[in-house]
Amino acid sequence: MPGVSPARICGMADSYQGFQVLSTAVGYDIFTVLSVESKSAGEIAHEIGTDPCITEKLLNALVSTGLLAKGSGKYANTPLAESFLVKGEPFYQGNYIGLAKTVSFGTSPYDDWAKIGEALETGYVQPDDHGDMSRLLDKSFSMTMKEVAMRGEVQATAEVVSGYAWFRDARELLDLGGTHGLYAIAFADKNPKLRATLFDFPGVPALGNAEEHIEGYGMTGRVTIQEGDFMGGDIGSGYDAVFISHVYLQEDVLDSVLRRIHDALNCDGRFVLKNCVIPKNRKGSFVAALYDLDMCFWSDEHRMQSIDEYVDLIEPYGFVIEDVAKIGECSYTPSAIIIFKKEA
Repeated sequence: MPGVSPARICGMADSYQGFQVLSTAVGYDIFTVLSVESKSAGEIAHEIGTDPCITEKLLNALVSTGLLAKGSGKYANTPLAESFLVKGEPFYQGNYIGLAKTVSFGTSPYDDWAKIGEALETGYVQPDDHGDMSRLLDKSFSMTMKEVAMRGEVQATAEVVSGYAWFRDARELLDLGGTHGLYAIAFADKNPKLRATLFDFPGVPALGNAEEHIEGYGMTGRVTIQEGDFMGGDIGSGYDAVFISHVYLQEDVLDSVLRRIHDALNCDGRFVLKNCVIPKNRKGSFVAALYDLDMCFWSDEHRMQSIDEYVDLIEPYGFVIEDVAKIGECSYTPSAIIIFKKEA
């Protein structure tokens, strides 16, 4: 008998099948079909137009994962599925799952994990005929970013940032590259005297349904949208805080973006950076290691940074580190909120 269990290896090897079960069920809206009432396999198959026998096998697999419950020959959503896999619910993750499938199985125009062997042999793999803007102007990508934020990360971030005394005194905040506007909305909700500006590339806020979110949360007039190129254009001035979430400050944009942020802030203003982080010795979680490896589809300038490395990168631009808070439990990967203060 072997001295250790192979369970972890088997789990990784079987994860392909598990993801196919999940993505197929989401693709056929099985969880949405079951949101109103429990149904038999035959009823579900009739409603979604599938083979009854294979449908029942898929449903039983979903029961084994804890996404469905079965009783008296009928299937029903568990609270987990009802919260995250039903279309129209606030925490729906369908776009995230759909994008993960295209990226993982080689049908996506960017970040193609099917090319990991090619990257291993030849170095960084650039997407074919697709630059960074192709990702930004992808509707499914924008909605995925919204879904990732809504499953707890935006709420935790707003809770952390609103606890600082400087935030309670802030009157103008810039959400840079905010896509869907949910962070700007959450900050404005935490500080009734705060006005927030969502700044992103032309067309991107519309892809993320930013106007719909602003109106839906009653923030019309307090959260506004400004479009432009924050990598190389004017981002305005007079802000008490500038917030960035998951915008990676690599060598190609580091200098221009940080100088603009510094100039946009009032004296003693705060730059709030929320990004995925990895320990400096690279002995992080498996998810963090995967995210770092994912950057092999970008360029050799892209890499996960540790908190210390972010501090070393940012402080030379006229900032001083003030505080760090981690929010790994609800993030896509272990993330940190790093607060920098503009030096006088």
